[in-house]
Amino acid sequence: MRSVSTVERNADRSLPGAKLTGLELLRFASALAVLIWHYQHFWYVADMPVDFIREKQPLYGLLWPLYNYGVYGVQVFWIISGYIFFWKYAAGIADGRVSGWKFLVLRFSRLYPLHLVTLVAVVVLQWKFQALSGQPFVYPNNDGFHLMLQLGLASNWG
Repeated sequence: MRSVSTVERNADRSLPGAKLTGLELLRFASALAVLIWHYQHFWYVADMPVDFIREKQPLYGLLWPLYNYGVYGVQVFWIISGYIFFWKYAAGIADGRVSGWKFLVLRFSRLYPLHLVTLVAVVVLQWKFQALSGQPFVYPNNDGFHLMLQLGLASNWG
C-alpha cells in the first residue's frame, strides 16, 4: 500500500489526515469563550445578576476578552463549523456525489441531536429550578412559543 502525499490528502478532504488545524483551534477558542462568558450566570438570582462585577472575576486580567465578548463565540463557532463542514464536502458537491439535499441532511444530522439533548436538559433543569424557587433561572421566556422556536433552531426569531 502506498503512502498518501500531502497534496493528495488535501485534494481528498474526506481522508482522516485532512484537517484545518488553525480553524479547529479557533473553533475551540470560540467554545471556550462561550463557556467563560456564561460564568456570570453564577451570580444570577432568578433573571437578574446580583453583585456581579465582571472585573473581579477569576483571571479577568488575562481572560477579559472572553468575559466581555465571549457571547459572540457562538456565532464564530457556527460560522467556522459550517465552513469546515462545507470544505469537507466541497469536492463531492462539485462533482455531484453530494446533492444539496444530502448536504442539508448531513449538516442537520450533525447539529440537531446535540441541540435536542441540550434543549431537553435545559427544559428539565429550568422546570426544576422554577418549581423550587418560583422564578426562572436567567432566561424568563419559558413558554410553548419559545420552545417551538428552539425546536426549529430559530431561538432569536421571537
